[in-house]
Amino acid sequence: SRTTEYLEAAADRAMIRDMLARIAWEVDHGTPEGFAAVFTETGVFEVVTLKVRVEGTEQLTAFAADLQRIEFKGQDMKAGQAGQPRRLYFAIDSLDKDESGPGDEAAAG
Repeated sequence: SRTTEYLEAAADRAMIRDMLARIAWEVDHGTPEGFAAVFTETGVFEVVTLKVRVEGTEQLTAFAADLQRIEFKGQDMKAGQAGQPRRLYFAIDSLDKDESGPGDEAAAG
């Protein structure tokens, strides 16, 4: 059987994936306000490799609005329905490629 530590780690991974999915959905299909609402009032969205850091509801809302206005030259972006802006197709890969966790050694044996 799985240890409590393993089950807690698995629940944490599931909650993180859910939050990332909600962020991605809000960028692609939601509103800037919906994107910001995924975070706390002082929440931070940061992409270190791109040197992007936005903090707090106001900055998060503005950031999402900017993302939704972007059109990349030469890329086919599907237009939204009449009157709606085009959307980016924002995807987040798994944070951890190694799905093993505490207790897997015992489960594998």
